[in-house]
Amino acid sequence: MYKNVKIAVVEDDENLRFLVVHRLESENYQVVQTGNGDEAEKLILEQKPDIVLLDWMLPGKQGSEICDNLRKDGFSNLIIMMTAKSQDVDKIDAYSFGVSDYITKPFSMDVLVAMI
Repeated sequence: MYKNVKIAVVEDDENLRFLVVHRLESENYQVVQTGNGDEAEKLILEQKPDIVLLDWMLPGKQGSEICDNLRKDGFSNLIIMMTAKSQDVDKIDAYSFGVSDYITKPFSMDVLVAMI
């Protein structure tokens, strides 16, 4: 039985996206996914997920631009940035364009699930 929580996974690394989606589905979350920044914004606005797991560096639009646009469009649900960018300045930038939380790659799936 699915939990009443929909999660969008936006990650261009197919292997990582597969692992994240598989783990979330095994936890009974509803999951939608894309690996392309240009498709992500449309997917999120149409599907209205409760949580977005968003990679920063994507083909097409970058995660920072997607997040900023979503916030400007009134999307107020959780956006968790998943990125290899680990400098404090990167984290500060991410919070300034509207992310709710931040997890640095590589990360533990258990930690990701606990965040959700």
